Amino acid sequence: MAEGTTTKWTPSYKQSQSGTRDRLVPDHAGEDAAVRRGERTLIASASAWVQEALLAWSEDDFRKVSAAAPLGVEHLGKAVLWRTAPTLLVPLSRDAEPVLFALATKPDLDDPRLKTIGLSGVFDRLLRLLPDFPIDDKAIKRMVGVRNGAMHVGTSSTSRRVLLDSLVVCRVLLELLGHDLGEFYGEHLNSAREMMDKQRTEIGDRVAAKRAKAARDLAALQERMGSRFDGWIDDKELEAEELSPSDFGADLWGMEQECPGCGCRGRLFGRVEVDPQIEEQPPVDETTPPEAFLAGWTIEFYPEAFMCCVCEFILHGREEVTEASLPSGRQEITADDLGVEFDPAAYAEQRYSRWN
Repeated sequence: MAEGTTTKWTPSYKQSQSGTRDRLVPDHAGEDAAVRRGERTLIASASAWVQEALLAWSEDDFRKVSAAAPLGVEHLGKAVLWRTAPTLLVPLSRDAEPVLFALATKPDLDDPRLKTIGLSGVFDRLLRLLPDFPIDDKAIKRMVGVRNGAMHVGTSSTSRRVLLDSLVVCRVLLELLGHDLGEFYGEHLNSAREMMDKQRTEIGDRVAAKRAKAARDLAALQERMGSRFDGWIDDKELEAEELSPSDFGADLWGMEQECPGCGCRGRLFGRVEVDPQIEEQPPVDETTPPEAFLAGWTIEFYPEAFMCCVCEFILHGREEVTEASLPSGRQEITADDLGVEFDPAAYAEQRYSRWN
């Protein structure tokens, strides 16, 4: 890629009118030659791996598909993190201190001391950087498991799923980087597009079929139950409150959500992020320093599954949730939405302690 053609925007946080850091905006002032060179290197590497995965798919080499596709995602994700701030590639360990200082002062991807995070770390940081991430936790864990060799790969179904998830993630990351799809996919562009288009059609058909079956079964049940039906609905709505989020994915929480099929109260399950809101107490006089205090919490919810106990309409994965026109992407909520058991402070301590 020619120098200067990849800088459609430079990710940097900008305060929106609501006061939240939720948007990436153009800012070219801080870029230098080493950063641009590192970004081009990572994109080129990602392109080579993804093209190799697509070629392997055409040749039914499923093992190679599952080895190459996650590597492409890892390198393209690193390109996004690198452009945002090169230090985002540094693993959180004490021996990374020299590299952290080097990247903070003079970023250079060719620095021989540089040791970067793996695919799991890339996903962790992309999820915090990009609220509307296109694949769910299950897909992420599958891809990381394949990448690390923890998941055996020998079938076309697993390889196809990993490749499709990789293409979906690459599409979003390439849009953020402003990189040309044709250049990235090369002669495999049409194959990549066909696979993604087919995936979208499959998701729509799957959700439509689930909705139709739920409506059909509920209508038949209503006819059989007659006058007892309304009371049964009340019991089922209460039953939904007892559903376990762990049945739908690890580290999920649930909140009430109207069913898009029957209109009854169901449960939406998703990942939760919390952010303390720190404010300062003005000093009493010039000799007294200002005091910081916790003013509250910003709580964000990222839906990944849904279930209605009344019509048994069940959705798995962010794509199905979105297809059903349920809330998707970043949702700002309150602690009350998650129930009396949710304590933001305790949750933050448990979830983020590994970052310290």
